[in-house]
Amino acid sequence: MSNSGVRRTPMKPERRTRRSNDRGKALVLQLAACAARAGLEAMLLAGQDGLMASSPWSRSRGHDVATRLGHLPPYDFFVGDLEGSGYTLPSVAARGFAVGELCLVIGAVGEPGDETLHEMDRAIAGVSRILR
Repeated sequence: MSNSGVRRTPMKPERRTRRSNDRGKALVLQLAACAARAGLEAMLLAGQDGLMASSPWSRSRGHDVATRLGHLPPYDFFVGDLEGSGYTLPSVAARGFAVGELCLVIGAVGEPGDETLHEMDRAIAGVSRILR
């Protein structure tokens, strides 16, 4: 039997280099990749109860920022500085979104660049995919 009539297409390379079946770890990896591509200090995911995931910050600092951003309604934006216990974070952008009935916020911390909004949208799409 000959394969002469069969056309083989090359396998598509895996675009994700780091992945996890654990939802929490997958969220952190998604946020880290988006933050790195945009050149941001950090990206975080907040819910109305506070921090869900952050990268690359410590959990305590991410929790403090998430608490301040977590009540942003879906489709609303926040851009500005945040002040907390002994620190000021300049250049914070946040956007509310929903996954089903769950209201969430993506926060981007760092000097905004051309890729910031694009990577926030990518993070929202990735988070939505992971949480479904």
